[in-house]
Amino acid sequence: MKLIIVRHGQTPENLVDITQGQLDTHLSQVGIIQAQKLAKRLKNEQLDFIYCSDLARTKETLLEIIKFHPDTPVIYDERLREWSKGEAYQGKPRSLYFEAQRSSGLNEYDFKPVGAESRNEQLARAQEFLSYIQSHHEQNETILAVTHAGWKQVFFHAFFDLPLAPETMDKLAFDNTAVSVFEFNENGRWIRLLNCSRHLG
Repeated sequence: MKLIIVRHGQTPENLVDITQGQLDTHLSQVGIIQAQKLAKRLKNEQLDFIYCSDLARTKETLLEIIKFHPDTPVIYDERLREWSKGEAYQGKPRSLYFEAQRSSGLNEYDFKPVGAESRNEQLARAQEFLSYIQSHHEQNETILAVTHAGWKQVFFHAFFDLPLAPETMDKLAFDNTAVSVFEFNENGRWIRLLNCSRHLG
């Protein structure tokens, strides 16, 4: 199975380091152009199925992609949402969240503000999604997932059955509309591409 995972286009919040989490933020004009370039990159892919986070910025990114794949089935899936940081921190500078985490005495993967989820809980969502597509799709299919940077970080760990840890998490950054390609079958698992944004020039 081939799983192509892409991040949404740029949002205004991305530019000023605001925590979005599960807020319904929208693409900037630059983000729309990025999504159009991503769509052109993917237009010749034979996509059998598309899964997309149900948040606005991913849906708006997908709108450009499906112009070239109008007949491909789409499911909007909450399991692909970004990591929720709770009402106290979403829409606020990212630094506030990490200051609260350090003050809590908890590690960054177990810290869970009121109304939020921990990174380990997000990892569990990614693991659940991976198990789902393995059991619901054929090995010769190509699946597209449109999601978020934080989700792509934890999916890497789910794919290789790794615990979240700084030595890997700190090295996994994903650009807006970056493409990553994972392949797996009964013989093994491979990353064919990671965080590629060459379509942006």
